[in-house]
Amino acid sequence: MSSEIENECRLSYFKVIGTVNEKHNVYYVQNVEDKKIYVKKTLSVYNKDVYEYIKSIGSAFYPKIYECVEKDNHLIIIEEYINGDTLEEIIRKRGMLSEKETGDIAIRLCRALSLLHSHVPAFIHRDIKPSNIMITNDNIMKIIDINSAKEFHENSSEDTILFGTKNYAAPEQFGFGQSDKRTDIYALGVLINVCLTGQLPKDKLCTSHGFREIVKKCTNIEPQNRYNDVGELMNDIMVVLGMRQQSGNQYKKSFLDSQLNIAGIKPNPRFLPGFRTLIWWKMITAVLGYGFMVWLTMTMNMTEKDGSQSPPLETNCARIAFFLILLMTVFLVTDYLGMRSRLPFGKSKNNLLKFISAAVVWFIAAIAIIVLMVAVMFVLAA
Repeated sequence: MSSEIENECRLSYFKVIGTVNEKHNVYYVQNVEDKKIYVKKTLSVYNKDVYEYIKSIGSAFYPKIYECVEKDNHLIIIEEYINGDTLEEIIRKRGMLSEKETGDIAIRLCRALSLLHSHVPAFIHRDIKPSNIMITNDNIMKIIDINSAKEFHENSSEDTILFGTKNYAAPEQFGFGQSDKRTDIYALGVLINVCLTGQLPKDKLCTSHGFREIVKKCTNIEPQNRYNDVGELMNDIMVVLGMRQQSGNQYKKSFLDSQLNIAGIKPNPRFLPGFRTLIWWKMITAVLGYGFMVWLTMTMNMTEKDGSQSPPLETNCARIAFFLILLMTVFLVTDYLGMRSRLPFGKSKNNLLKFISAAVVWFIAAIAIIVLMVAVMFVLAA
């Protein structure tokens, strides 16, 4: 009950001031305290885990989510208001985009989707299309609608609920199989073609060098004949644009991405926290953070009651225990491999209960590490 009251209280700060799409329950709201404008969505069919994940990673490729609350079998989302035009509006105004513009948008979409696909289990968007892509006034690309996203279940043979938009949806989205990462790649292929020609591939296939083959591979009716993942697709787009040779022009920001793809390194949820998404600033922060942990551990000293230095064995065992506890804390805070959801009450809707559960588990694990290292110390000293 207290959790419901808390949710009601948080939502009460947002007052409806306008309508975005009444049919789909999307409204403009204003926070009564900071007076800023936000967007409120009320969903009847949803996957809360997707929104919680997007909220937790804080990626610039998606609208920032401020509130994610379940109420009366609906999910209420409060997210940032984005100023800009949808890709659909841009194409309608201009007719078509250049190869460089199309490639840049496609690469950014690949990076955005890699964040969903690298989750365990993978999240599949299932509704990539120009009207769901927003280009802000600052030229930042955002995927503004993830209502159709679902988890990929390896043992399922087909989708239980059919989602997607005609002409962009892959055949498996109409009951011919289960959606997976290649489903989003199909839609990406259609989108690339529409950007280059203003038309669907079935009506007019693009003739641009390299992109024609990319579109044909993306939109193959058989999933096994498409790209296996967005990393492969992104690599081919970079080859077509010649970005591997570029280093000092507008594609300079993507240089790290191209080098990682050349080396065959792709986002992976099993990488250490900070390296899972291969976003450069997160990796630099992680290197500095792990370096600080190592420095803190190596400079830690143990002293006896009389003030003398403890024996090297005791000091080294204490250092190892300290470092393992630090590493465990990082794993727990960053939810490494979804470990928080596996804890007792990890899937509870009560945030306080989840926090207490995580704190208790952390304390027990820390004690276990200390006991283990004490045991190791006695064994080695014997």
